[in-house]
Amino acid sequence: MIFNKFKGRFRGHTTASAVFVGYSLCIILMISSIAFIVGCRKGRKENAVDESAAEQSHSRVNDKEYMDSLVGHQDQINAVARQRSELNQKMKRVAEKLKSELSIDVSEEDFKKMLEQNAEWQELLKRTEEISNSASNVLLEARRMIRERILREERDNSADQM
Repeated sequence: MIFNKFKGRFRGHTTASAVFVGYSLCIILMISSIAFIVGCRKGRKENAVDESAAEQSHSRVNDKEYMDSLVGHQDQINAVARQRSELNQKMKRVAEKLKSELSIDVSEEDFKKMLEQNAEWQELLKRTEEISNSASNVLLEARRMIRERILREERDNSADQM
C-alpha cells in the first residue's frame, strides 16, 4: 500500500498531536478569512465616498462645451509646437550655413558672436520669443478655464450639501 513507505517516519507522533495540529490550522484559516472579509467591507465604505467624487468628475467630462474648449486649447498648443519645431529646424539650418562659411578652426565663442550679428538669426530669435509667449498664453488660458470650472463645481456641490 502507499502508506507503507511512510511507516516508521512518524514515530513518536500520536494521533492526538495530529488532530491538534489540524484543528489549529483550521482555526488560523477561519481567523484569517474573517479578517479578510472585515477588511473588504471597510474598503467598500471608503469606496462609497469615492463614487460621489467620481460622479462629480464625470459631470465635467460629460459637459460638451467644456470638453470642446479643452480640445480647442490642445489644438492651439499643438499648432504652437509645430511652429516651434519648424522654427528650430530653420535655426539649425542658419547655424549650419554660417558654420560652413567660417573656417574650421573658429572657436565656439566666435561662432556665437557671428550668430548674434546675423540678421536672419536675430529674426528667428524674435519669432522664437513670440511663439514662446503665445504658448504660455494658451496654457494660462487653459489653466484659468479649468480652475474656474473646478471652483464652480465646488460652489455648486457645497450649495447642494447645505
